[in-house]
Amino acid sequence: MSREERDPVQGFSPAGHLLSLITGYWISQAIHVAAELGIADLLDKRGRPIEDLARATSSNPDALYRLLRALAASGVFAEAAPREFILTPMGALLKRDMPGNLRDFSRFQGDGWHWDAWGALGESVRNGRPARLLSGADGKLAANCFDYLATQPESAAIFNAAMTGYTTQVHAAVAENYDFGTARVVVDVGGGHGALLALLLEENPQLRGVLFDRESVVAGAPRTFAEFGVADRAQVVGGDFFGSVPHGADIALLCAVIHDWDDEPAAAILRTVVQALPADGRVLIVENVIPDGNEAHPGKLIDLEMLLMTGGRERTQHEFEVLLASAGLRIERVISTAVSISIIEARPV
Repeated sequence: MSREERDPVQGFSPAGHLLSLITGYWISQAIHVAAELGIADLLDKRGRPIEDLARATSSNPDALYRLLRALAASGVFAEAAPREFILTPMGALLKRDMPGNLRDFSRFQGDGWHWDAWGALGESVRNGRPARLLSGADGKLAANCFDYLATQPESAAIFNAAMTGYTTQVHAAVAENYDFGTARVVVDVGGGHGALLALLLEENPQLRGVLFDRESVVAGAPRTFAEFGVADRAQVVGGDFFGSVPHGADIALLCAVIHDWDDEPAAAILRTVVQALPADGRVLIVENVIPDGNEAHPGKLIDLEMLLMTGGRERTQHEFEVLLASAGLRIERVISTAVSISIIEARPV
């Protein structure tokens, strides 16, 4: 093959590059199995024989070796000596006790219901609706992943842990890239257990916060605020953001909320938020902002995840401008971060 025929980035033929994309799920499933087995927790910088790892995980030694050899080729682990493996910086992110680890995110990706949902991508592309998920013992179809997970506590626990690990990096990006120094009160709309709000309160002593989400979700928030030492400056409110949002804040923060919804319900949420803000208030939307054209961006694949899971979508800046205008907001600026998400700052018109 001539130099001109070789892929300039991958270093191999277009066919080879395409094959690596087609088989990409092999790697994700292999990582999922290693995470389920807890391999990373059994390794350190000293080599551990495959026989020891097999005994500790009740696995077949030969099959486990083949799994770890494949993952070592991708840098997840390393074979330091024949049939002995050590932990790499990448593999360390699969350890249970690693802050911001991705162990549960990998378990979520390979969880049976989520795996099956991606297998139904063709159906969602044809009908434009989320994947059909069987919910509960009655075999009824759930409207989206949230309705499904409400009936599946084990999968829900994996999902919640996955989001905690993944969003740790997002939360750090928000704290590092937006100045809350002039803010008095922030209401975190759809803020889950309050991890992001707790971080912002910890780093901004002048700030008070209101966490707002469903009653069943915010029940775990007091523990989060206590762990960060900010419970005296945090208020927890349960409710429905389609109905009303707590008043009195000068910043409304929505992190990974709007992308769960298609345009009409997303605009309804934003209109409710605007009604709760003063005229000089600010809305911060933390989301992927999809670039135009062929530029690579993680949000372009996350957009398919939203189609399958919730019926929501990731958006371009223009799409955000149109959506926010329909809710009485204008974009002041878009702040990029070191991770894929951006911070969209908007104000009431």
